[in-house]
Amino acid sequence: MPNWNRINKYIEKAWKKDNPYKHLKELRESFPNDGHLAFNLGKAAMEEGKLDKAFSYFKEAEEQYPKSEFKKKARNKIKEVSNLLEKESNIKKSSDDVLYIVSCTKTKIWDEEPDAPRFVPAKDAYRGSSFSSAKKKLGNKGDAKWVVLSARYGFIEPEHPISNYDVKFGDLNSGPVSETTLKQQARNQKRFEENKPLSDFHEIYVLGNKVYKRKTKDAFEGTDATIMEW
Repeated sequence: MPNWNRINKYIEKAWKKDNPYKHLKELRESFPNDGHLAFNLGKAAMEEGKLDKAFSYFKEAEEQYPKSEFKKKARNKIKEVSNLLEKESNIKKSSDDVLYIVSCTKTKIWDEEPDAPRFVPAKDAYRGSSFSSAKKKLGNKGDAKWVVLSARYGFIEPEHPISNYDVKFGDLNSGPVSETTLKQQARNQKRFEENKPLSDFHEIYVLGNKVYKRKTKDAFEGTDATIMEW
């Protein structure tokens, strides 16, 4: 039996198993120079969502296929995966340009748990219904970047520790953060793991009342950011 025919039988069996990608990879160790096996590995990698791997396998298939008609099939797959990788990259770039701002709430953990520690991360400290709703929405957005707009602290990351306070933007006697400070935070402070300035975000969605929306618009005035309601 010709070698290629035997390999094709192995490939067919691999596709019938629970994890074709795994079994095809194991088969590749025995037949590293077979173009059709590389092509099938590319298809299996696509099904697994491993687009980078799929691209590599289709490139190998193009090089290893002996006939031009099969090389053309591999090139078509290379083009298809390239388009998918480009779309994936654009989506990532787009999401990296989006920032969500959630307003603080009067209700905090200390209202419900008087013995809570003096300092608690903002994401756990605010207990208002609007804040809880926002966290659920953000949880469905994967790696969405978000900050809290606090009347006392200004723009803070979810992990930023806060203590109990009763400060309101509408009550100057309570000592709210100044508009000057908010502008400086928006322009100069770098946040998140990549140390990205808040002013580098191009789309900003605000969840809060009209006061918080106005404070955000004023803070980002003069930047390239578009402020929208969330």
